[in-house]
Amino acid sequence: MPRSRKNSVIQDVAANPGASSHDELPPLFGDSSLRQKVDTLLATVETEIEPQVIELLAPEWRRASALGSANDEYTLYSGYVAEVDTRTGELEDLLTETSAVNHQLGELVTKFNEISLKVAHFQETTDVLHTEYDQLAAQYEQISTELSHFEALDPVMRKLNQYSSANVVKRESFRNTLRKINSSLEFMDAHPMYSEVGAYRLRFKQCLVRSCSLIVNYLTNFLRGVETDVNSKLLNIANGTSGSASRDALLYNKFAAAAEEFSSLLQTLQQQVNLESNSKYREELASLLDECYEHYFRIRDKLLQHTIRAQLEESAGLLGENIMVRSLQQNILFFTKLCEKEYNIFSKFFPQETDLQRINDWLYQLCEPLHDSTRADILRESSITHICDAITLLNKYYQFEESSTEYSLQFGKVRFDRLFEPILQDLQARLIFRAEAYVQRKVTNYTPPKEDTDKRTGKGTYGTMVDTHTGAADEDHSLLLQFLENYELPENGSLVGNQLKAYYPSLLYALALLSKVYQLVNSSVFDNLAHHIVHDCIQSLKGAYQSSPDFTHLDDMLTYLKNLLMLRDQVQHFDIQYSSNETYLDFSGLGELINSIRKGSFPSGGSGSVLSLARETVPKIVNNMIDARSEIVVELRNLLNTITTVAARDLLQDTLQVTLPDALPGANLKLKMNIEERLPKFQQLVAAHMPDQSVAVHIVHAVRNAVVQEYSMYIEGISAEVARGAIPHDTLDVLLTPDLLNDLFDATMVPSATDGMKDSGSPKHS
Repeated sequence: MPRSRKNSVIQDVAANPGASSHDELPPLFGDSSLRQKVDTLLATVETEIEPQVIELLAPEWRRASALGSANDEYTLYSGYVAEVDTRTGELEDLLTETSAVNHQLGELVTKFNEISLKVAHFQETTDVLHTEYDQLAAQYEQISTELSHFEALDPVMRKLNQYSSANVVKRESFRNTLRKINSSLEFMDAHPMYSEVGAYRLRFKQCLVRSCSLIVNYLTNFLRGVETDVNSKLLNIANGTSGSASRDALLYNKFAAAAEEFSSLLQTLQQQVNLESNSKYREELASLLDECYEHYFRIRDKLLQHTIRAQLEESAGLLGENIMVRSLQQNILFFTKLCEKEYNIFSKFFPQETDLQRINDWLYQLCEPLHDSTRADILRESSITHICDAITLLNKYYQFEESSTEYSLQFGKVRFDRLFEPILQDLQARLIFRAEAYVQRKVTNYTPPKEDTDKRTGKGTYGTMVDTHTGAADEDHSLLLQFLENYELPENGSLVGNQLKAYYPSLLYALALLSKVYQLVNSSVFDNLAHHIVHDCIQSLKGAYQSSPDFTHLDDMLTYLKNLLMLRDQVQHFDIQYSSNETYLDFSGLGELINSIRKGSFPSGGSGSVLSLARETVPKIVNNMIDARSEIVVELRNLLNTITTVAARDLLQDTLQVTLPDALPGANLKLKMNIEERLPKFQQLVAAHMPDQSVAVHIVHAVRNAVVQEYSMYIEGISAEVARGAIPHDTLDVLLTPDLLNDLFDATMVPSATDGMKDSGSPKHS
């Protein structure tokens, strides 16, 4: 790497020209010593200084030295001095010029600073003026803009007054006028503090209503024109041979072609109603919009009435059986298609309508002729089966709750459940009415003929009962037959043939009715009906089997039990959840007073007796809760206890009343013989009446427990007498113990019944 050169004197002068001054040069060295030093210096720096520099610094003496000149030893020095003087002069001139330039620059800087101060002062002055100018210009623009809202009133009113044709609403100028009105009203609402804003707002509001009225007039005239055209063509169709297809094409295709022009203007009207700036006038504007809806619905209603009447007349002329159901089926199909087509054409005329309540309300009115026609058919219908079939036809519209997703999918557009709801309500009301009459006729007031004793012994058949008491053509008979055909035998049933052949007719009629109306009416209505039917059925069974003079006979009681078990099992299938609260007035006190007066036993006495009598004759409010399941359970418990008691007494007879020591063995033997002889017969009797053999087993088991319990108490009494010494001690040895009596029962019972008893320790239905 080359060694850096040291700075020479000339380089220092060139690099620092400012170092020179106007002072004289310092005194020079002596001649001899100066030459010596210069030679030494040149020898030292010769290798470091560029040759051109050396030539420039000492051209004269180097050339003289090279040629070996013998000039005077001062010649080289003199040349050097002269050269130095020349260079010094040039540098002094340069320094003088630089000082002049520096002085001029200083003057320029001073003048520039003065100009800058003046410019800053001028800028401050002009900024204030410019700010004032901007404020004035903004105020001018604001005033012009705000005044334009007030100044627009007169031109707008002149235009609206000049409009003579309804077709003007289709022009762009009319839309521009509406925009000006909306802008001005919005401005008035935003600046309520301005003078006379209220008066201007009122006049602009009148202009807005006038503009919307022009739109409404055009739309109503437009619909009227379409109606006139369609009516004229429908008249030609009526006079010609064209069919219903041509009529439908006019009613829907012709209207659909005109829907685009109508909907574009209606959208303008709807925007005016929905604008936030028009919220104060929304009610008045909405009434104008309602006129369009009402006019449209009125025209459509007129055009469709002929088709609706023709359909209803056609369905009313049906002949044959089950006319109501067939007529309702045809009408529902017709009105379903009609409502769907009306919704589609409505959505083309009113595409911005998001609230479906309006179209569904009108469709409900459109279906009112169907409601009236069907109501008359329903009131004439007396068949419960036909009414149930009609309700089943409508049930597909009421499968889901209104808040469910399935409901939204099914009735996203037309709410058919609401349209057909009056028909369903009429059908259900008629069904309840006919059901109550049915229960009154076939359950409450049912009394079998006296000669029909087989129905109470369980040996008759339902076919004999039905044919004898109802008649083959009776509608009630057909309802019962449907129930019998659909009845399923239980898995543990043991009767051969139809399980229902020995049940009491009123029970079968009641179950047939409940099975038919189940899930066809509201759950609470059905529960209330079921409670009353079960109560009436129990009362009917009581009246049938308690009317016999041989009520204590086990055969009657078992038949009654079998009917109650049947009723209980069937009621469980209906999922009754609510109890019925029945409130009524009790006039029994007044009736007793009337009876006492008739008998001449009217009490006489002071005022206290009169007041007491008055209190007793006041009608009382009675709140009676009816629960079908609880009533059946209570009745079953009472009946089972009665059966158990009667059967046990039949086995025991008077054997437990003997207390004499000599008679005790004979009584004990009689008890053993009663069990061996009568228990199998009782078991067979129970098995013959009970279709569920497990119930028969539990009844026999309950009877055994009752006998053993009473016998145990009897043995305890004998043991007490033995302990007192009234009876010899060896008497107990000849008597049966309770355990032996149990073994006697097990040995006497039929093996199948005994096997069933081992799995249970207490009666299932007690």
